[in-house]
Amino acid sequence: MRTHIRCSSPTTSQKARTSLGSAGTLSGTRNRTRHTESTAPSVPEFKRRVAEGVYDIDYMNPYHCTVINEVPGYQAIARQSEHSIQGIVIVAKDSEFSDLSDLASSTVAFPAPHTFVATLIARASLVQGTPGHRTAFVRSHDSVYRAVSKGLFPAGGGIFRTSSELEFEVRNSSRIFWVSAPYAGHAITSHPSLPPGIRTVIQTAIVGLAKHAEGQELLAKLGMK
Repeated sequence: MRTHIRCSSPTTSQKARTSLGSAGTLSGTRNRTRHTESTAPSVPEFKRRVAEGVYDIDYMNPYHCTVINEVPGYQAIARQSEHSIQGIVIVAKDSEFSDLSDLASSTVAFPAPHTFVATLIARASLVQGTPGHRTAFVRSHDSVYRAVSKGLFPAGGGIFRTSSELEFEVRNSSRIFWVSAPYAGHAITSHPSLPPGIRTVIQTAIVGLAKHAEGQELLAKLGMK
């Protein structure tokens, strides 16, 4: 059987390819399934594909997990232990902003309307503390960071993980201006059409990584538990 896996970025795609391959080796399931990875070009396109049930296995934030659990019915099969995500707002490194209220009347860039902590949580805080600000959606986390780096927007929303994956030049041109409280992290989910036996094999392989020295080493390299 061929399993179609969604990954949100090339870096995440490499992580998924490495972890699934190693998980299969450790659990003895490498030859039972084949898989392909797919990276959506933008958050809106990813959401469209998920709504249409394109992916058999997915990695998504808590908000999307709740929505797609109803339609088309994706189910969580694993998540990181003791893992949380935090939203951030970045500004140009040399900017004079010191408080969210300084962004009043400014246009703040976000990946997409329903990105969990990068948009929903950050916007909720801005609504409370920054009256009069405007929003712009630029399709991806990378686009937010690069837009702020180029001076196209004074500020933008994101998360620690994606900001840390940027090349040094982009990362070094901005600074983290605001940090949200921690929230439950992303989960690995499966489409309801995936046969229960395959779902169990994948779940067992992923969870089993933490039970082997080689698997623990792999997870540590990925910054995962």
